Amino acid sequence: MKKVKVQKIYKGYAAVRSYVIEECILNKEKLVITYNKQKMTILVEQLTKHAQLSSQIFHSQFDGKSYKLYDYYFVPDKKKGKS
Repeated sequence: MKKVKVQKIYKGYAAVRSYVIEECILNKEKLVITYNKQKMTILVEQLTKHAQLSSQIFHSQFDGKSYKLYDYYFVPDKKKGKS
């Protein structure tokens, strides 16, 4: 399971770097996106079903990797409550 923390939500979407998604698919791991102490879990089968609000290619200033941003509509996981 790969965990990613996002700082901003744009029009309800959380942006994740393309190489993180590709790594999850390759390793058959689910992705957990955290925003404002809320978590959203994306299963491996759902990772390819993303939006792409920007087609721009970005470059990391630290390691020089090129990446795109893949956007997922942020719907927090339901908390397991006591019945």
